[in-house]
Amino acid sequence: MSDKVEYRIDGAVAVLSVLADGARPGPLDRATRAALMEALERAEGDDRARGVVITGSGRGFAAGVPFAELQEGSAGPSLSDLTARIARCAKPVIAAMRGDVRDGALDLALAARARVAVAGTRVAHGAVALGLIPQGGATQTLPRLIGAEAAIDFLLSVQWRAADAGALAGLCDAVVARNVVGAAVAMAADPPARRDPPPGFADPLGYQAEIHARLEAAPETPEARAMIDAVAAAQLLPLAEGMAREAVQADDLRRSARARALIHAARAARRAARPAEVPLPEVVCVLGDGAAAFAAAQALLDTGLSVDLAEQRKGGAAALAGQLGEAIESDVAAGRLTAGAAKEMRARLTGGPAEARLRGARLVVEACAAPLRALDTLVDVIAGAVAPDVPVLIGSNTGLLAGRMAQRVAGNGAGLLSGRVLGVAWQPGRASRFVELVVPDGADPGAVAVAESLMARMRREVIRCKPVNGLVVQRLRAALFAAAEWCVRHGVAPHEVDRALHWPRGPFAMMDAEGLAAQGLRLRALGQGEARADATLGTVLLAQGREGRRSRAGVFRYDGHAVHPDPAIGKILAQWRGTHPQRQLSEEDIRLRLWTALCAAGLECLDQGVVGSAGEVDLAGIEALGLPRASGGPMQVGESRGLVALRRDLRQWSEDDPTLWHESRTLDEAIKLGGKFAE
Repeated sequence: MSDKVEYRIDGAVAVLSVLADGARPGPLDRATRAALMEALERAEGDDRARGVVITGSGRGFAAGVPFAELQEGSAGPSLSDLTARIARCAKPVIAAMRGDVRDGALDLALAARARVAVAGTRVAHGAVALGLIPQGGATQTLPRLIGAEAAIDFLLSVQWRAADAGALAGLCDAVVARNVVGAAVAMAADPPARRDPPPGFADPLGYQAEIHARLEAAPETPEARAMIDAVAAAQLLPLAEGMAREAVQADDLRRSARARALIHAARAARRAARPAEVPLPEVVCVLGDGAAAFAAAQALLDTGLSVDLAEQRKGGAAALAGQLGEAIESDVAAGRLTAGAAKEMRARLTGGPAEARLRGARLVVEACAAPLRALDTLVDVIAGAVAPDVPVLIGSNTGLLAGRMAQRVAGNGAGLLSGRVLGVAWQPGRASRFVELVVPDGADPGAVAVAESLMARMRREVIRCKPVNGLVVQRLRAALFAAAEWCVRHGVAPHEVDRALHWPRGPFAMMDAEGLAAQGLRLRALGQGEARADATLGTVLLAQGREGRRSRAGVFRYDGHAVHPDPAIGKILAQWRGTHPQRQLSEEDIRLRLWTALCAAGLECLDQGVVGSAGEVDLAGIEALGLPRASGGPMQVGESRGLVALRRDLRQWSEDDPTLWHESRTLDEAIKLGGKFAE
């Protein structure tokens, strides 16, 4: 037995088990692929074995190919080498699936003669989310089982599906309640005959019509077009040739800038989705009775935890519980909850006066939306009521003023963020995924572990930050908006800036959405001075009564859901530009200026140790600012351009605005180390 794959004989069948990696299924890395190839060779020559079963140890099957290999490539055997070897094995190979089976592990299972699954097994393929197509033959094997339409729908969806239901019903040859390996061993000893033609090719004209319709619909991305093309080839080529062709297509896509960026973003998200490390208390105390407390309580209830509302004002907990009850009923009406689940959720909600609730709490989430001047008193109240070992997560002001909060001394003589009191910069509602967890020097490790486990339970992606004003998200937002305003001050119209980026929502639309007062407050918090804060375009427009989208007039004019450039701000812009030289900036110039400003802000975060990696900066930009995932984030954009070129532009443009564009120690080190940011 290797340390990657176990080989044993069960009756007349060789059972190959991919060994788990701790609590997780074992990855299909190069060493595991080589071990499986060796085990297949051994099984084929083993006179005791009439068939082969491939499964995973523990409660899973196998994981996919590691992100590092997807990014950089790997020496053989490749995943396509392994699945091709399975497909041509002289003895029948049966896959015994359980748990969640996705990506390369699903490729492996599809290459087998047949598949047996435990009831409840789920399958998914996420290749297109990485700018790729499958590398292990799924575009060839899956259509043979379920046809072109169902295969394309599944491979493009990136969604988990039941392995034995709906359009995927033909994927499994048997579904069992338990002992999936035993059922697979029995099937390997008496395997099903191969069907010719395969069931997915039973209607060849219908198959071709589906391919034609998909191509006529003009897929938007290169990976979607390649996916459809590969599924089309499945009907025309023998399996081995089709799998080889797919492998070439996949490798071509892997080398593209788009795939590199998407893989980088996925890898950063995977790192931030930390698994729960410690058990959580069954009840979380939420301090507050406003909109922030509602969002936090609702998200916590969704996880199955109980919530105890600690009210700020008399009757606040009862009022908030009523609002949460109405939201639960809305979920029932919309079909998102059953009546029984709604009743159980309401039973997990309690509340009352703050002091009594805090006294019995084992974990506190502050969601009062309190101003900074009130936080020292609030933290004193919490510290005086809760037990000394109880973690407290402060949400008010954390994103913008974490540095001041850490320095500000409460009545107990400690900083507002210290010891077991941590900060969370987040939007706690259901739609939000990203969290900046503020970990001050000397933070209690147990409190950090509880906070990260809570966020894992809530399915949040977490980056740890040192307590500085703006953390990462607000610094990126400040730089993006300031660079957009720099372009406008030098002659570009706001709608031209937004249009040049080709983002779902450009920086001026973002400004209007959050309200035009926000950027000035942000710049003050970041210490950029009153003069700079007062000179923003948003501040000038605000003085004219234009507040942003809420008032239907900001940088743009709003008519319902329609957004229009507003000629009425022409005179305001002319006055605001003053004597600044007007430049002829192309769309490429605009994109380069804004992305470089974002990269400079990220480099400043790394220089100051706010976060530990460029990937965390990129994740913040993608998840919190809404930057395109296919960009990979600002640091990935800078790296793709070339770090020497990035440094040249920062040096040159620092003469235009040294706050926006400036040199960086981290950048200099990355250039010395080969032109890539260290992860």
